[in-house]
Order: sequence, then structure tokens, then C-alpha cells
Amino acid sequence: MALLIWKCYINCLENRRLNHGGIIVQVFSTPYVLGTKSKQAGRIFGEQQFDVMNIQLQTGEEIPSHKADEDVLIIVKSGKVAFTVEGQETELTSETLLHMSPSEIHSLRAVEDADVIVVKIKQPM
Repeated sequence: MALLIWKCYINCLENRRLNHGGIIVQVFSTPYVLGTKSKQAGRIFGEQQFDVMNIQLQTGEEIPSHKADEDVLIIVKSGKVAFTVEGQETELTSETLLHMSPSEIHSLRAVEDADVIVVKIKQPM
């Protein structure tokens, strides 16, 4: 599973197809837009096993409490976020990762302008 997550993260940098020794990979763009607008959240890419989202928040902006039906991996590309999971708050930076199990109630708040990758790992049917 870690290989799948890493492959997905690496592929989400620019939106183009590359041929590496006969293997086609996709590269996705996640341009930093906080200088031109506030909160940005959207799906970058998805397949049967996972979805990848990019969230960009200005300092103080929040994503309210919610839950996901999948395992979730949070990767902070830049900035700092206060992430609350089941009532416990922790600060995340580019030096940390967060994993959540399905159905855990969570929210986040930007302590600094933040650029975050969210990987939702879907459960096998």
C-alpha cells in the first residue's frame, strides 16, 4: 500500500503522460493558488483503489468536521495545519504525515498558509 501511495503522490505534480521504459505514468499539476484566491479544495486524480485531492488554505481558514469512508493519508507540502481527529489536535508540517482509519471524525485549520495532499485509500470490495 505504501508503494501505491508514493506512486500516486509522485504522479500528482503535473498533468501529463510520460513513457518511462515502456511504462506510461501520469504526472499532475497542483499549482499554488493562494496568492490569487482563498481556500482551494479539489480532486486531482483517482482510480479504483484511491483518490487524490489537493487542499490549499490561507492562515485561519478551516475545513469543518467530517468523516471519510476510506483510510486517509495527509501529506503537507508546505505550511502548517492543525488537524483534529476524534477530538485530539496535532500540528502537521512538511516533516510529518497523518494516517486516519475509516469513519474517524476530523477537521483542519491552517496555522500558516498551507498546501496539503489528501490520499483516500478505498477499501477492497
